[in-house]
Amino acid sequence: RMFWGLGTHLGTAEPQDRAGNLLHHVRDTGKGLDTHHVRAYQTNQAINYHNDGADVFLLLCLNSAQHGGRSKLVSSAAAFNEILQRRPDLAQVLQQPFYFDARGQRQPDMPPYQHVPIFNYHADRLNVLYKHEYIDLALRFPEVPPLTELQTDALDLLDEICDELALEFTQKPGDILIANNYDLLHARSSFEDDETPSDQKR
Repeated sequence: RMFWGLGTHLGTAEPQDRAGNLLHHVRDTGKGLDTHHVRAYQTNQAINYHNDGADVFLLLCLNSAQHGGRSKLVSSAAAFNEILQRRPDLAQVLQQPFYFDARGQRQPDMPPYQHVPIFNYHADRLNVLYKHEYIDLALRFPEVPPLTELQTDALDLLDEICDELALEFTQKPGDILIANNYDLLHARSSFEDDETPSDQKR
């Protein structure tokens, strides 16, 4: 309740999925991304650098994993500036549309994917939308073209630079992370809960 109340001081809760849920439990369901409607937060797999669809994301840790599950946080603007320094041609590529698998969360009258740039400028500010896994998963749709060599190079460089610049930490029970989705990307290493009782799992 305290976590929800804190969120109400930051803005209005938005649906997190097609079903309209306003809050998600980020836990391992035992499924993988090979199931088309499963999203990365429902697995124990590593989650690459990404951001979510709202203005702000909030994460509350109830339990830590027994092994792994470290969080990473990085400024997308800092990463973009580094790409501009090293490969300005790839900075241009990242400002062109990529296909993102929507993982079954779009309305029935909409395509099952998004087609948007990773970086774009709005109101003179740099914004980001990134989910490398979902870009790769979008290739399952026959109408989605394969990634070009430049697109692959751009995604790999973005991931590499994010790893170089990221702050890495483990969230402990009671820790709350609040961050700006327009600027900050977050990631998570894979984790294991072993034989932990279900109410004590990550």
